[in-house]
Amino acid sequence: MTVPPDLPALDLAEFDLAALDLAELDLPVGSIRGVGIDLVQISRLDAALTRQPSLQQRLFSAQEFESAHSLTAGQVEPVAQLAMFFAAKESVMKALGRGIDSMAFTEIEIGRAPDTSWGLTLSGRAALLAGQVGVNTWHLSMTYTPAMAQALVLGLAV
Repeated sequence: MTVPPDLPALDLAEFDLAALDLAELDLPVGSIRGVGIDLVQISRLDAALTRQPSLQQRLFSAQEFESAHSLTAGQVEPVAQLAMFFAAKESVMKALGRGIDSMAFTEIEIGRAPDTSWGLTLSGRAALLAGQVGVNTWHLSMTYTPAMAQALVLGLAV
């Protein structure tokens, strides 16, 4: 790839994303503080939950599990719904720039907002980490195919 002559080249080797502290930046209200995306193979999650039933309690709240089994009403398989929830949780972790060991999966809860759109609620360490980077509003989009579930989140300061 060549850079047009009127644009300076950007040396990404000198840019350390891990050292970037978003909380110290004076970003305008309404700015995006984090973006996360994740893709989950539904059959893999299904196999893991079948093989290790206790995994359900580590990954999902009782409300999420109930929602996956009751709200779908035959439209979405419960395991596909759970896979979308899992993808959303991983997306939140990515948007916060953190790994799976920095918060419990159950500290990120996916549910219906009053307007019936999907939303998420943070608690515990997840809420603390979001506050540290200035995220106080989330936008969530989830989708699935017969094989895959995907989620995208935007963490905003508003």
